[in-house]
Amino acid sequence: MKVCPNCKSEYQTGITLCPDCRISLSEKEESDPIEISREQFDQPLVLISTIQSPAVAGMVKDILEQSGILCSLRNQYFGGQRNEFVLGGIEIWVPESRVEESQQIIAAYIDN
Repeated sequence: MKVCPNCKSEYQTGITLCPDCRISLSEKEESDPIEISREQFDQPLVLISTIQSPAVAGMVKDILEQSGILCSLRNQYFGGQRNEFVLGGIEIWVPESRVEESQQIIAAYIDN
């Protein structure tokens, strides 16, 4: 499996260039699974963002979980189909001890 070193998109073997970033792909490195600490499951969740696009909300959830942050999406299936805008938006919820870190990660992702 090939991966773009810039945007981290994955591509099948045989593809050599990221169509979005226009840079050469590299081999995907296998890594240990990210563990989410047990203490996060015992904390109250806090709403940190509302995102209209299901695709973007899913990417944000993946990025947070890759950083070891428990993430819950709410309203995910309310009022829209895949890749459509959702009425009221999809809410991103994280444990209260990880709010600031999560907001920084989301801001960095959105700025790119």
